[in-house]
Amino acid sequence: MNTNESCCCENEEFCLGKPMKEFSVSIYDAKTRKQGTFTDKEMEGKWTVFMFYPADFTYVCATELKELSRVSEVFGDKVNVLAGSTDTVFSHEVYHNYDPILKDVNYKFVGDNTADLSSYFRIYNCETGLDYRGTFIINPKKEVVASEVQFYNVGRSIDELIRKLHAFMYAFENPNEVVPCNWQPGKETLKPAELTVGKIGDSYKG
Repeated sequence: MNTNESCCCENEEFCLGKPMKEFSVSIYDAKTRKQGTFTDKEMEGKWTVFMFYPADFTYVCATELKELSRVSEVFGDKVNVLAGSTDTVFSHEVYHNYDPILKDVNYKFVGDNTADLSSYFRIYNCETGLDYRGTFIINPKKEVVASEVQFYNVGRSIDELIRKLHAFMYAFENPNEVVPCNWQPGKETLKPAELTVGKIGDSYKG
């Protein structure tokens, strides 16, 4: 095992469809403007979004962090919203108070300066000490149901994150149905049945 493999993979890694590990992280809460901690126990019975980003005081990250507040505006207390990086909570607090683009931010910042959670989610770059752009959705059973990871230079779509949250919530509440491509709330879903295999086009109009 080389040095990079040891650094990035020494922690247990997450698996889609499986519950997250127990953890406790330092946070800066932009809504209350206070530092504190966030643990896995606070995820029980609620949906959770982790959106990791490379660093405070950067360009693309600022646009993503501004838009991420819309998740809380849409879902309210149904969803824990956390943005994380390997910066400390002290850096997060200064960043939030300094940059006008973050004035309406209303969620928690994770100070993952030991890269514990970042390594767990496999988005930590040992060479740079920064996180890739990783977004994870966790259901009320603490099961990771969605994972999105991309490189530094392209920002993510918060519209798509909101759409996926609606879709996973619907599927969670309606376990006998599945959600098709590009689904939006109120649109048609699918009910798997033996007689429809290979004949989706006969009944699904999109």
